Amino acid sequence: MVLEDEMGRLMACGGLLFKSSEEASLCWGMVDPGWQGRGLGKALRLLRLSMVSDMPDIHRVSVTVSQHDEGFYRGLGFKPREVLPGGYAPGLDKHILFLEMDDAVRREVAKECAEMELCILKSPTQ
Repeated sequence: MVLEDEMGRLMACGGLLFKSSEEASLCWGMVDPGWQGRGLGKALRLLRLSMVSDMPDIHRVSVTVSQHDEGFYRGLGFKPREVLPGGYAPGLDKHILFLEMDDAVRREVAKECAEMELCILKSPTQ
């Protein structure tokens, strides 16, 4: 998923990895430093969760981040599953978090997307 400004310049991007028929993972979520602090990370998360919400077989979404981003995802409702000290590099821990995609979370994602007027534009080939 790519978020661009009106000139087509990259502002943020992120992906989804389907780990199993029941679990998706948020991956490679990044916001250009010049655009940080403007809600794009939240928008990117909501858009990806909106895609997952349309998949009734997906019951869990995970994310793997360092200790520097772990608090951001906890604040969004993700719960810690595992911490691997030095899991990325010495002094850079790997935090694995998850979000249960129950009906309440799906409703909240839809509500927040509507409030932010977010929608997914599909390519002409889809």
